[in-house]
Amino acid sequence: MTTYSKSFTGVGEGPEMSLKKGDSINYSVSGTFAQTFQLQRAFNKRWETVVSGTAAASGTIKAERDSRYRFVCSAYTSGTMVTSIVDQTPAVAMRRIIPAAVGKAGTTAGWVTAAANNLSLATCPASQTASTLVVPVMGLRVGDVITGFYAVGQIESAGNTATFDVSLRKMTAAAADVSDAAVASATQLSVTADTIISSSNTRVGELVEAVDADESFYFLITATTALATDIALQAMVVELNG
Repeated sequence: MTTYSKSFTGVGEGPEMSLKKGDSINYSVSGTFAQTFQLQRAFNKRWETVVSGTAAASGTIKAERDSRYRFVCSAYTSGTMVTSIVDQTPAVAMRRIIPAAVGKAGTTAGWVTAAANNLSLATCPASQTASTLVVPVMGLRVGDVITGFYAVGQIESAGNTATFDVSLRKMTAAAADVSDAAVASATQLSVTADTIISSSNTRVGELVEAVDADESFYFLITATTALATDIALQAMVVELNG
């Protein structure tokens, strides 16, 4: 089960919970407050009010379609209003593996995705500075929730320093232009010995990033290699609840 909570001390919106058709939620409103709450639902972009009130409340709702739910404080006078949405459907943890070889070199050259061998790897050779690799996150569905990610591969160090950075980024379509923003970044991996790249040293968790229809995601990977060092990246792994 997943719980999204929000304590309102002013007008605003709470976090969104994505549900599949047939999923159920329990909702609750509590506290000492003079506020107006709205429990809202969206099937696409448009939000509609399902339940509203000015006092403590609770209940259960079953999703008729794939949808999103959130609490909104639409009017505030005083106090703290505590809201929660609890998904009653056990979360199914999934991991989607994206081969690094589907990526492309970014703004700063160095990464190679078409090496002359039979391996499905992206490689960064020795003596590169801040070389960038772009790996698209493929196979996402609207309503998926990204909960974490990590990289899989190996660093050949030969005693010299190599650094590896990875950031999950989101692009959103808009009339003015496509926006590009960071969602989360892993702590830099900096090593001076041969090192595996795995969930143990690159994982980012505790994310709640719902996938919308106008969005796409990608990984921006940045590597710096010294003399006699190189990086072989096998894949990026995306963790999902859905």
